[in-house]
Amino acid sequence: PPGPDFTIEVVPDTQYYVSSLNGGSPAIMQSQMNWIVNNIASRNIVFVTQLGDCTEHGDEFEVEWQNADAAFDLIENPTTTGLTQGMPYGIAVGNHDQSPIGNPNGTTTFFNQYFGEARFQGRAYYGGHFGTNNDNHYELVSASGMDFIIVHLEYDPSANSAVLAWADGLLQTH
Repeated sequence: PPGPDFTIEVVPDTQYYVSSLNGGSPAIMQSQMNWIVNNIASRNIVFVTQLGDCTEHGDEFEVEWQNADAAFDLIENPTTTGLTQGMPYGIAVGNHDQSPIGNPNGTTTFFNQYFGEARFQGRAYYGGHFGTNNDNHYELVSASGMDFIIVHLEYDPSANSAVLAWADGLLQTH
């Protein structure tokens, strides 16, 4: 049978791009985002999800967040995307986005400064977040007559029961 007539693009770990490590560079991430912008219509891209480890060093080097910010600005831009609110997207907090690395009880100051609630508030696709920050958040999108919920959960090997109950409630509701 034919597949769906839309695409949800997945952007894996971008940590080496924004930190210029292991052959990566911010230009590579910018190229990825430009590819998404240039293929919105032909691939009917309806959402972009970043899987975590947006940065390599969490709250240690703000420049990594500035590089991520510049790249995601490309898909948010209504002028380049032709979409009123830009491309709907979400970013998961990975273990390298936490300080210290891998500590869900550590800080995510720069994540919330650059990709916190304030950035997404008022966008039709942004559903909300758990607790007092945007570490765990969700988006709602529709495509081909189907409604989707995308839940981005912060890296947490202890599986925080309150966050899981919140996510379960979202899934029950939506």
